[in-house]
Amino acid sequence: MYKFKSRVRFSETAKDNKLAIPHLISYFQDCSNFHSNSIGLYKDKLLGMERAWFLSSWQIVINRRPDIDEEIEVETRAYEIKGVYGFRNFIMYGADKEVCAYANSIWFYVDTEKGKPVKYEKEGIGFEIDEEFPMEKADRKIVIPSDLEKIIKADCLKVRESHLDSNCHMNNREYVRIALDFLPESLELDRIRQIRVEYKKAAVLNETMIPAYYFDEGNNRIFVSLDNEVGENFAKVEFELG
Repeated sequence: MYKFKSRVRFSETAKDNKLAIPHLISYFQDCSNFHSNSIGLYKDKLLGMERAWFLSSWQIVINRRPDIDEEIEVETRAYEIKGVYGFRNFIMYGADKEVCAYANSIWFYVDTEKGKPVKYEKEGIGFEIDEEFPMEKADRKIVIPSDLEKIIKADCLKVRESHLDSNCHMNNREYVRIALDFLPESLELDRIRQIRVEYKKAAVLNETMIPAYYFDEGNNRIFVSLDNEVGENFAKVEFELG
């Protein structure tokens, strides 16, 4: 496993002075990157091998969001590799070592030259396999109930430079940030207990994204589908409310 310590900065907080959800996701992403670099699996090395790991899905459970100035520790565990898929947990601890948030994530291993998933070659480039964090895992696929009304809550959005990461794709956290931007203003962020994301198609510069919302009030869930102009899906997001 890999751990690093930090402190919640003002620039990372939402209007309630708690860690903003997109920044919570950034901490998890950064932790996996630090982990890879710590064992010599730098991005340039993988690209030189024509290989990369891409995120397929998140399941993030939030017990509480840490407060501004709070000392935190972030941990990641790569707990299984099966065929083209890698499975990784994340845990965020607060100042009192309480588990503030935790996640399960599923990644797939890609031949960047062919643009296709390939079986993971463990020899010489493997992670140590750690103990899986105990949690109730959800399915990686998000199914939006067919009886829910579709609501378009925003004009078409263009993918901008500020959305991109070093892969020239929209950063994984940005899909969640966009989905959050058009939730009801009256919704308190502390009600969000779980976030699931299923990534389908990487959004790139100048592509158009249309957010559509589906409110499942009886089950305290909100679904967001982020699609392009011809109906192809970039990602689906599910917020489960407490």
